[in-house]
Amino acid sequence: MSTAHTAFNVTNLYTGRSFTYVPGDGPCLTAQYPEATDNTLYALETVTDALDAGYLPDTDTLAFLTLVITPEDDTDVCGGVL
Repeated sequence: MSTAHTAFNVTNLYTGRSFTYVPGDGPCLTAQYPEATDNTLYALETVTDALDAGYLPDTDTLAFLTLVITPEDDTDVCGGVL
């Protein structure tokens, strides 16, 4: 699903953590999960790649990570986790 949004609200249902991600050259989602295992880091990189390409990630990956991603209004901030 292509998106026209430039920012995404990311919520982890398991931990309750929530933050805004802006696609671009900033830190990827893995920066928010320093304790993650290799499999989780790979899944987070896949989610980051999808968001950077302008797509919402597949539902299986989001379910594995217990993430909910909601497109937000446009923002002027360049790339990374806010």
